Amino acid sequence: MSQMIRLEAGDGTGYTVDIGIAKISKTIKNMLEVLDMEVIENETVRLPGIYNGKTLLAVIRWAHRHIDDDVDPEKVKANLQKKDIYLSDWDRELLEFERKEMRLLDMVRAASYLDIFGLVLTCSKYTALLIKEQKHHMQIRRAFKLKNPKVPSKPAQDTEASAMEIEEEMAETSSKTILYSKNCSDDLMESY
Repeated sequence: MSQMIRLEAGDGTGYTVDIGIAKISKTIKNMLEVLDMEVIENETVRLPGIYNGKTLLAVIRWAHRHIDDDVDPEKVKANLQKKDIYLSDWDRELLEFERKEMRLLDMVRAASYLDIFGLVLTCSKYTALLIKEQKHHMQIRRAFKLKNPKVPSKPAQDTEASAMEIEEEMAETSSKTILYSKNCSDDLMESY
């Protein structure tokens, strides 16, 4: 029988999983190596960077499904340069559910916190596909369930100028976000 370990989210919700699944996370794997823990049966690893148990459960489900994946960062980098953004139906359904439950960003944070390269990549691909499918910034806002920016009311004569200012501001913000995402992706690839 394989060893089991309990993973606990910041809200106190915990799940007992096979050590192989837990070690998909470089964070957990390194922690266990540094602590030189040979016998870990019934140990609890607290993960305060994962705020709720539902997100932790989704990460565990993803890890269980992808435990045998060979994620070679060099191959991934080559595929990204070819603009390969294929996602399996299972991954797409999982992340679509998390998005609808407003936990997609929590998944991204959890993948980053746990240092699970494959899950970071999967979340990035899903987000890229979702944005690519949208035609207008308002569709992107709806897709990610983002609230509309609050616009101070102005006299009717300034409405057209105000609309242009808002669109310029949103375009500038979008450009900064895209640049930030690209820099994060580049940094991520360099770290592997």
